[in-house]
Amino acid sequence: MAAASRQQVPVALLSARLSAGGERLDHRVIRLWSRGLVGIFGMRVRRVGDLIRREYARRFAVGELAKAACLSRSRFMELFREQFGNSPGEFHRHVQTEKAVELARYTGMSWQQIALHLGYADASHFSRVFKRVMGLPPSEYLARMRDPL
Repeated sequence: MAAASRQQVPVALLSARLSAGGERLDHRVIRLWSRGLVGIFGMRVRRVGDLIRREYARRFAVGELAKAACLSRSRFMELFREQFGNSPGEFHRHVQTEKAVELARYTGMSWQQIALHLGYADASHFSRVFKRVMGLPPSEYLARMRDPL
C-alpha cells in the first residue's frame, strides 16, 4: 500500500497543475509519471544520457552516473533502462559505435585511430565491440554502407 500512495501523490500534483491550466491528464502521462519517466527523475536520467553522448570517449562507472543523477544505483539502473531501453553500458557502446561510423564516413581516420579516439586500448577490442553492437566488423559495415548492393 505504501508504494501505491507514493505514486498517487505525484500524480495528484501533476493532475492539479494540469487541471489548473485547463488541460486534461492523459493516462499515459500518469503511467510515465508513476514510473519516474516524467518529472525530475526522468530529466535527471535524460541528462545523464546527454552526458554519455557528449563525452562518448570517456569511461563511466554506473555509480558515478547514478551520483550525477542524484539517485541510488539500483533506482538509476531501473529508470535508465526504462528511459533508453538498455543499460548505461550498452547505451554507451551504441553511442560510441554511432560516432565511429560517423568518423569513418566523414574523416580520413583509420579504424585504429578511431579506436584510440574513442578510448579503446587497441583496434581489436574496438572491432569486437563494434561487431557485437552492429553485427558486422567495422570495415565490412562501412563497405556495405558505401555500396549497399
